[in-house]
Amino acid sequence: MITIDQIIYASDEQYNKRVQNITGEIIKHYAKFEINDYTNVSNFVRLKEFMYSHSQRQEFFALLNDKKYNIHFEIINFIRAMERMGLDAVDLYEKSPYIEFIKTTGEISTIQTLDFGRMMFTKATDYYSELKEPRFRLRRKANRCHKNAEFLSTRHPNLIAVTSLCKQMFEDGTYYHSYVIDDEIDKVIDPLYNFAMNKEMYENLFDCQEVFRISGGSLKSAATTAKKLEPELNGIDDLMACTLFQQYIWENELPTPNSRLFKSEPKDKKILIKSKWESKK
Repeated sequence: MITIDQIIYASDEQYNKRVQNITGEIIKHYAKFEINDYTNVSNFVRLKEFMYSHSQRQEFFALLNDKKYNIHFEIINFIRAMERMGLDAVDLYEKSPYIEFIKTTGEISTIQTLDFGRMMFTKATDYYSELKEPRFRLRRKANRCHKNAEFLSTRHPNLIAVTSLCKQMFEDGTYYHSYVIDDEIDKVIDPLYNFAMNKEMYENLFDCQEVFRISGGSLKSAATTAKKLEPELNGIDDLMACTLFQQYIWENELPTPNSRLFKSEPKDKKILIKSKWESKK
């Protein structure tokens, strides 16, 4: 029997530690300034931005490529830099070896990348003004994507809350990431990174392997079911609790308690942690 704790560790914590180890190793080698926390990924991002114009630029980005840096994080970093620096972020990130050009026209930003081609996005706050509220900004700083997606979808029951396994910053690891889908405009609204993008483009960018989806109006019912059957989930945010319960059902091939809320099997069994363990034997 695969436990909830094993799922959390294998699908999230294990890879977070891997990313912290890799970024810490890179920072210690290249940073010329004092850093108190080598495991803080934001310190790596600042170092990477500094290296765009550094004499060791070529060597630095060759190392990132050796570590299988997933360049969709370059786009995420740019979006966050826009919040931090405004349009100055455009000049900075056009120096990135992964980005060919960036253009902003009114509310729309366009990025041309080597791997993903041309992508267009707008701020999520342009569609849902409540994302400007202090609680959302604080959760973004704390990387609480599940709570933000949960809150936005329950406030707007027409939205679909989704949690997927997405590619981690380095190598082939994955992590749980939550966002919402607005079918009326065919866009993903990402409250954590504060951007909205065409659904197909977003799923390609993040390499999403969907685990759980539900309308905001049904989330509370699904969470109540999950926490009643698996008390370990009490104290976990509703959307994440449902995601872990869904994967728990799949991993242990258990009967589905409610076929309207939970699926009996995944689209691709590669999403299962037990399949990853078996492939390593």
